[in-house]
Amino acid sequence: MTNEEKYFYYRESVLISIRPNWCELIASGKKTIEVRKTKPKIQTPFKCYIYSTQSDLLTKSHNTGQIYVATSKKYQGTLEKRGNTTLSGKVIGEFICDYIATFDDDVIHSFSNEEYSKWNDCNADAACIHPEDLEIYANDSWLYGWHISELVIYDAPKELSDFGLSRPPQSWCYVEEVV
Repeated sequence: MTNEEKYFYYRESVLISIRPNWCELIASGKKTIEVRKTKPKIQTPFKCYIYSTQSDLLTKSHNTGQIYVATSKKYQGTLEKRGNTTLSGKVIGEFICDYIATFDDDVIHSFSNEEYSKWNDCNADAACIHPEDLEIYANDSWLYGWHISELVIYDAPKELSDFGLSRPPQSWCYVEEVV
């Protein structure tokens, strides 16, 4: 895909709020599917910016570059003095959502073979969720597996204000692409 084609596809982008424990798994490459109850009304592929919520302290080690959830927010000052970067409350990276698989365990038989195959490819392991927890989360509603590809974790996190936002979305919101 040329840069012009990428610009056309990614002009409409999404900023998604993700808890630090899930951000850690995404950054490590273990989590390749983000499961949501809704999906954007734009065609894939689209760019998706990752906002790490402030529920826990997400930190990037200055020594190894590893991203991890610290044991307690009370250590934030100490970690920063050691050169580590606090990522909580920041936009930490981006990915391309190249497809979204649809799932409803009561309606699996209505999926096309392609959709069913994609859901199998983005199963509970790729989402890092136990199948029973997935079922509880679904609560008899549709689930959407946003496939994470071309993941980029920023060297320096971005502020919400860079995206024209003063507060994070509860789940996700549309944003203009930041160049």
